[in-house]
Amino acid sequence: MKRTWSPDWAPHVTGEYADRELDEDGIPMEVEITARCGQCGSTFQRKCASGMNRGWIARFAVAHLHRDPLSEPPRRNDG
Repeated sequence: MKRTWSPDWAPHVTGEYADRELDEDGIPMEVEITARCGQCGSTFQRKCASGMNRGWIARFAVAHLHRDPLSEPPRRNDG
């Protein structure tokens, strides 16, 4: 099953990944991770077996904040 996730602080970035599956020896199989920036249209694709799917999407989102971090304070989501 494919899951979709966006970091709260970067809703313009959307990532997709599948649920982890184990092979016959109980070892996690690689999962394909994709992400897309809604502002510039850049995409990211990677395979990962570590289970850190959202971490890869978040790293992509950091690179696609499209703002000057010194002039704008980060937005907080308190809800």
